[in-house]
Amino acid sequence: MVALAEAVASCEGALAGPGAGRRRTVRRLLRDRSAVAGMVVVLAFVLGAIAAPWLAPQPPDITDFGNRFAPPSMAHPLGTDHVGRDELSRILHGARLSLGMALSA
Repeated sequence: MVALAEAVASCEGALAGPGAGRRRTVRRLLRDRSAVAGMVVVLAFVLGAIAAPWLAPQPPDITDFGNRFAPPSMAHPLGTDHVGRDELSRILHGARLSLGMALSA
């Protein structure tokens, strides 16, 4: 009896139309908190990569040996590396490269 009910349910889903299964999957994903959190993180990563030239506080390749290993500040929100390059700028511009490579693959 249970198998009959499952067969009827699957037939109803098949008769609902070509996009019914896709809509059901999207609704199920939107109810899952961890899936929504993952989509937000990926979307933030993509938007940060696209807007990197405008969001980056400094060019990613400019060195400032006087600011080596500087802690986070207003000028360098994530600090600087061993040659004084801004970490936030390097992360944003690196995301552009990573996404470009991922899309080309």
